[in-house]
Amino acid sequence: MDILLIFAVFIALAALQALLISLLAPRGFGYARRFSRAEAEPGDRVEFIEVIRNRGPLLLPWVLMEARVPPTFEFRTHEEIEIRAENYHKSVFSLLPYSQITRRHQVVVHARGHYQLSQVSMTAGDLLGLKLLYRDVQAPAELYVFPSLLNENALPLPFSRPMGDAAVPRWIQPDPFLVNGIAIGYIFKYFYTRGFVLDSVLQAVGIPLEKLPYWLRDQSVNNWSLVFTSLWKYCGQNMVLFIGAIASIDPTLYEAATIDGANKWQQFKAIILPGIKTVFMLNLILSITGSLSAFEPAYVVGSMGANGTATFFIKIHQMAHVNNKVGMACAMAMVLMVLIILFTIAQRLFFRYVMKDADNTFNSKANKAKTLW
Repeated sequence: MDILLIFAVFIALAALQALLISLLAPRGFGYARRFSRAEAEPGDRVEFIEVIRNRGPLLLPWVLMEARVPPTFEFRTHEEIEIRAENYHKSVFSLLPYSQITRRHQVVVHARGHYQLSQVSMTAGDLLGLKLLYRDVQAPAELYVFPSLLNENALPLPFSRPMGDAAVPRWIQPDPFLVNGIAIGYIFKYFYTRGFVLDSVLQAVGIPLEKLPYWLRDQSVNNWSLVFTSLWKYCGQNMVLFIGAIASIDPTLYEAATIDGANKWQQFKAIILPGIKTVFMLNLILSITGSLSAFEPAYVVGSMGANGTATFFIKIHQMAHVNNKVGMACAMAMVLMVLIILFTIAQRLFFRYVMKDADNTFNSKANKAKTLW
């Protein structure tokens, strides 16, 4: 009889503690995670910090947190952590009433990218495992992994020109991850917004707000605002292309031209301009074809082509996805392709025949310089 009574009391206590934990434990539970820094480079070691709290009066015997992690993350594991082949990060905690645990993990990141961790699956239970709790916890964590900068001496084509007593290397490491057209569009959208950056600067120099136009609403200036956005976006790329082309010209040509008595303008016209002809032609083709297919500035900055800012590409988008006239949109796209091909052919013919004399002058100067030296 005593054994049955003890067994019944044990069952009742076990059921009671399972019920209490299932009802009260989730109310005081909290979980957060973050990285020790927001930016890193491939191969860097970053701390992954987990903070779990129990604000309730009950003991949490065990809590299991599971989250998917990127395959490029390498955890320095210890006994409370398990990393499975499916790239899941698992942590096990045991929490006393009104306690907090902070756990730090060493993570090595092996690839660049923008990593966003959002949701964690929580599994908790009582002492005897009679009741299991399942819950999805929103615990965001974000890490930017930028590409490592190359050593100047390791670059395949370093461009350097003497400037005074120092040789200044000019180089660029292209990375589309760092330049995004939509992001640039949103930057300039707020730049042109009424009363924001541009208006504040103009008011600071004495121009009242009432005399300033609506940069994105006034049809007399809104397209010029989009033009300035595109100029700002592509100015650096074009500058690097032209600097590289100018730096690749043989320095002996300048010395030969100086001996012949040529001034700076004559050197530019006879040496630099023909020397950068290929890059100039490439840049011109990209500029014209890019303007014909422009989409991002007018879509983001101009609010989907409102107030007369719609480009041909936006008209195609509206015809296909707003008016549901897919056939007409396909025909417009074919017309755009034909226009781009015609402009490309015209530019190639222009540079083949119009720039022919300049090319011959450049070749003669080059041969003369080689003969002198």
